[in-house]
Formats: sequence, structure tokens, C-alpha cells
Amino acid sequence: MRNIKLITMLTLLIVIISACGEAESPGENPELTIYTTVYPLEYIVGEIGQETVDVSSVFPPGVDGHSYEPSMQEMTGYADGDGFFYVGGVMEAFSDSIAIALSGEDVHLVGLSDHETLFQRHTHDEAADVDAGDLLIEGAGHHYHTGDTIELNASYDAGPNHFHWYTRASVDDEWSEVTGQYQDELEIEATHDVGQVKVAQFDDNHDVMAESEPVDIVIDDHDEGQEGQVEDTHTHNDEDVTIEGLAGHYHTGDLVVLTVSADESYDELQWYTMSNDSDAWEESGQSGESFEGEANDALQMVKVELLDENGNIISRSNPVEILIDDHDDIDPHIWVDPIKMIEVGEIVLEEMIALNPENESSYRENFEALKVNMETLDQAFDDTLNDGSEKHIIVPHAAFGYWDKYGIEQIPVTGYTMTDEPSQSQLAGLIDTVREYDLDYVLHEQNSTNTIAEVIQNEIGAEAEMIHNMEVRTEEDISNDEDYISLMQRNLEVLEKVTD
Repeated sequence: MRNIKLITMLTLLIVIISACGEAESPGENPELTIYTTVYPLEYIVGEIGQETVDVSSVFPPGVDGHSYEPSMQEMTGYADGDGFFYVGGVMEAFSDSIAIALSGEDVHLVGLSDHETLFQRHTHDEAADVDAGDLLIEGAGHHYHTGDTIELNASYDAGPNHFHWYTRASVDDEWSEVTGQYQDELEIEATHDVGQVKVAQFDDNHDVMAESEPVDIVIDDHDEGQEGQVEDTHTHNDEDVTIEGLAGHYHTGDLVVLTVSADESYDELQWYTMSNDSDAWEESGQSGESFEGEANDALQMVKVELLDENGNIISRSNPVEILIDDHDDIDPHIWVDPIKMIEVGEIVLEEMIALNPENESSYRENFEALKVNMETLDQAFDDTLNDGSEKHIIVPHAAFGYWDKYGIEQIPVTGYTMTDEPSQSQLAGLIDTVREYDLDYVLHEQNSTNTIAEVIQNEIGAEAEMIHNMEVRTEEDISNDEDYISLMQRNLEVLEKVTD
């Protein structure tokens, strides 16, 4: 092994100069051998190291970087290098395997995900980070019979009267949008497919402003007043008691703290919980004005009942759902932002100096040239795109969130990886959204099958354009000597065309 010291920062930018036809090829005796994952890392390392570094990406041309996994033989081959630089997190599926395969070897492992300040977090079109406190559903009955008409109202503080209503049969099912009803009133038939209802409020840009908590729709077709049955003559008004303090989502192990807010007096109260694998409510054993519990599969729903001195129910709350989202919500695709590339370049610079201090002067000079190029590219994006308006693009996966600084809002078919396909209801929602924004283009990506994008494209009669997510280059890119700058310039041309 060479003189390897520290690369522990996030030198996630290593360059694959040798077999990829870079303009700069390593010298006859490069002083460092580095392996990297995504192409932008390859580019930065190559630009800073120039002839002193032999850098290669482990990704074959055109592969999906999220799902690709090298063989064990390939991974052990990386032990011949001085360093292995990768993004980590949700970017590469094999990060843990690499760490295990190279453990004990004299190879410095550097994962950018260890440096969270580089990244920004995004929501995944879920209820997370959406205010549920100002949007309530009113009018839900204690129970319904099959065929009854359910009439609900959205109670909100301010904003446009633009709502989407959703229903599902149970907490185990996916939400389905109610079509044709986009105001603050909902009218639907009571069926066993309608076990819960929620509503979301949208602003003029069709972004979610607020989302209500789900309300239960109880269908009870049992005969009433039969001999031997005791009628419940109490009125249990769900609007008189609410549960407060609910977060948009929790991670497993988080502490859930809820409080009760009641408009009427009571003598006792009782908290109830429901688990993921049950449809029965259980007493929690907590009877104070606040509830505490650990976020896990045993805590999916919570409700509270107010009791009088005889233990009779005065009122009960609507159940609230404890949403657990353990997905990593850090967006790894920082390289589509040239300014972020500078931040990564600064880290890589220091790591390469640590590995090869005798070349510090040339490394710093090369970094300054890289910085100027990135600032020029960023200014070109800003001048061309950022006119104060919000522009929407539909893309195969959520790789372009960092372009929001230029006024570009992505509508991704999937999340941060390409492996998860949308459900039929989600696909229908995507098609509705594209139609609502009257988009003329559906963007494809260079390393995606683009199957779902083609479905949407054909459904709405749109044209296709290619956007480059920069994760890997294709064989054609390499043959044409395309690099980060030229690929991003092409992306800018495409964005200017499709958002015109």
C-alpha cells in the first residue's frame, strides 16, 4: 500500500481516468490509486489530482448506481488501491459489503454520508413535515350503515379552497384519491372500502399546505334494538375532544408524546392503542392528560375516551395514526448542484493533500480552477432558469431536488432510488399531476429503463427528452469524451427547452 493516511472525510469524488477516456490521463507512475463510485467523484478527484492519481469508478457504464453490486472478487480487488471513496446512505446498495470486504486491509474508506451538512433533506410526498394542526375533518358520524351517505367538511384556517380527499379500507391499505371532489366538502357512500378518510390542502402551485389526521369511518350493519341488547343512549361527539402533539412522522424508537384537549369536563380518561398486527383496541394503562409511548409496530393508532364518575363514555377522540418512517430522507444527489461540488472538492482537496503532501501546491491550484468552473456553471443555471417562477419537470427518480435553488421542482416517479415502482393509485396520481401542470415533456434518464416514464408519456401524449443524472456515464458519453461540465451544459439546454 502507498503512503495512505486519512481519507476519512467524504472524498466521495474520485475520478475514473484510466479506462474511461478522460482528457487527462494519469502519468506513467501515478502516486495514488483510488476507486470511486459515482462519476462526479471521479471527475473531482481527477481534476484535483491530474497526473498524480489513477482513479477508476467501480460502476460499469450505464448501470443504475443504486442497485448495482460488484462481485466479491471485484470488491477484494479494491484492496490494491490506496482509497475507496463512496457516497453511502441510500446511494449505493453495497456500501456495507465493501466495508466488510475491505476491513483489515490498508485501504482508506471514505463515505460522504458521514458528513450530513453536505446534504439536504426532502420529504417523499408523504405527510412528514406537513402541518396537520390547522386542517381538521368535521362531521364524521359515530357509525354508518352500508349505503349511507357520508358527508364531511374540511375545517381550515386560511388558504385556497383546493383539497384532495383520500380513502382506504384499513391502516394496512394504501390511500386512494377520491376523484372529482376538490373542495372543502366530501360526499361519498358508506362501504367497507371506506374505513378511513383524510384530506390535504394544496396551494396555487399544487404543493401540499396541510394534511389532516385520518378519521375512522365505522360501518356497523348489526341489527339495532334486538331483544337483550342495551342501547347506548350517550352521545359520543368526536369533535369535543382532540389529540394534540402528533408529529408528521416518527422513527422506530422515538418517544411519542400526546396530550388531550377537551371542550367539556370529565372525571376520568383512558388512552387506547392499536398495533400493526391487530384490529382491536387495547387499554394502554395510561389515564393522565398526556400519553407517552415508544414508536414501533405495537403503536400504530392512539385514541382517548373521556369518562364520567360512573365510567360512562362522555366523548371520544378520533384515532390518530403513528406514522413510522425509517427511510433515510437525506438526498444523496448533491452533485447536480455545482456549488455543492465545490464543497465536496474542498474535502477531497484536504484528503489528497494528506495522502500526498508533496503535491499540495499543485492540488490547491487545480482546486481553484475547478472552483471557478463550478461557479461559472452555477451562474449559467441561475441566469437561464431562475426567473422567480416555479418550473416543474417529471423524472424517473428523485435525483434533481437540489435544482430547487433554480426554481426547478421535480415530480419523481419513484424516490431516491429507481427500484421502487409506484402503485396503480400513485401512478394515476402522477398522471393527474402532470395533466394539472400541463407538461409537454416527460424526462428520461440515461441509466434508467424509463418504463413508467414511457407509460405516463403515452398516457398524456407528451414528448420525451433525456436528462442526465450524472451518477454514471454511458458508453456513448465516454466515446464522445463527455465530462461533468459538458453533461451539465446539455442538461441546462434540456431544462431551458422543457420549461419554456
